Amino acid sequence: MSIEILKLATLNGFIEEFDKATGIDIRKFPEGTKVKVTTLYSTYDLKIVNPPESIIVISGSGKFFPHITRAYFSGSTLAGASLLKQGWITLDWGMEIYYDGERIITSTVKAIFINNVPILKSSIN
Repeated sequence: MSIEILKLATLNGFIEEFDKATGIDIRKFPEGTKVKVTTLYSTYDLKIVNPPESIIVISGSGKFFPHITRAYFSGSTLAGASLLKQGWITLDWGMEIYYDGERIITSTVKAIFINNVPILKSSIN
């Protein structure tokens, strides 16, 4: 009897996905940069307040962040896994954001805009 383990369920599989992930590191952009992120179900407008500390202000079209809110941007997570690509907004991964003691994970990122210019778009529907 053999047991099949999904590649992503292994540490090596996750590292492979992590290394080939496409996105942006918000910590590399200047303070005040505006980032628009379209996810599978919502659109979020972020403004980078403190790049080294990953502090943002965010508002969104979905149930999260209906008003402009100051938050900590943790990074990208794949399917809510406990592993995180810190500071990154990554195509086809969810964004993890902390606000008021709550961990919020968005649906998967489909497009990224910087100062209203399209930068990256997912090829996966």
